[in-house]
Amino acid sequence: MRKLTAFLAMLFLLAAGASAVADSYTSSDLGFSADFPGTPTVGAPQGSEKDSAGNFISTLVYVNFARQGVYVAAVVEDHYDVPGAIDVPGTLTTERDNFLKAFHVERTSEHDDVVSGHPANFFTFDSDGHRAQGQGVVIVIDTPRPRIFIVATTYTPAASADDRAALDKFFASFKLLPGW
Repeated sequence: MRKLTAFLAMLFLLAAGASAVADSYTSSDLGFSADFPGTPTVGAPQGSEKDSAGNFISTLVYVNFARQGVYVAAVVEDHYDVPGAIDVPGTLTTERDNFLKAFHVERTSEHDDVVSGHPANFFTFDSDGHRAQGQGVVIVIDTPRPRIFIVATTYTPAASADDRAALDKFFASFKLLPGW
């Protein structure tokens, strides 16, 4: 799962700017919908987790919208291509902590809950000097083939109150599609 967090960190740091026109995005392949602050970019599927022989056993896809230097709204989905079991509580904690470490931010709050019946860990974060603040949630679907979602927003001091409201709307709009 470390690659999932590293991918998200790269996404936040290298995000290109785009015009802000709200866009409702739905993907039956990825199993979610969300109202992004603008037309999102969908990354190419990439191998993520490997088995003991070095073969990829999961595929990662990211969807994001960013205003460079201001904010990013992102969903990263990592799904296993083979049936398997994962440690759900451990994965929630590990993915959250890897996210925080990758961005050099500190968790300011957290709580466990469920999203569409699946375990989730919601958290907020802040950096020294408030250079990056935001919120995230890690969601784990453990059967029959594990899937992990990280939904996150981050913003800099350049973000306006309207920008932060758009990020909150995006975060609240995230839904797993029926059947997930």
